[in-house]
Amino acid sequence: MTCTPREVFEFASDIRNFTNLLPENTITVSELTGESCCFNVVPLGNIKVQLSRRVPYSEVVYNAELLNIQDLSLDLRINGGEAEKAKVVISVNALMNPFMKMMAEKHIIRLLETLISEMENFRGWNKS
Repeated sequence: MTCTPREVFEFASDIRNFTNLLPENTITVSELTGESCCFNVVPLGNIKVQLSRRVPYSEVVYNAELLNIQDLSLDLRINGGEAEKAKVVISVNALMNPFMKMMAEKHIIRLLETLISEMENFRGWNKS
């Protein structure tokens, strides 16, 4: 990454910045505040994301509502010292039945890969 853990944490703690990490042609935002957002991702549909936990400079967790998936979360684990470049581990946790997993898994993985790629190439971390 091209930023410090503090910059990642502060950027990720304001969910309005989340849309900067997704290509414009992949989402349509319908609601956006500092704590939550709702957007449409084809073919997944509407996703409501809410900031659920922040641990300064080390963790940001978002809970999401998508289709009938229960307990869906996106976790950012931020590593690195104050003067070091950040290392971020992203994980998606979801409780879903086998049918929903078959339907959604490929699209969630693609969205996650896009997010990771955008984070690796993003240069506006300290402009939140």
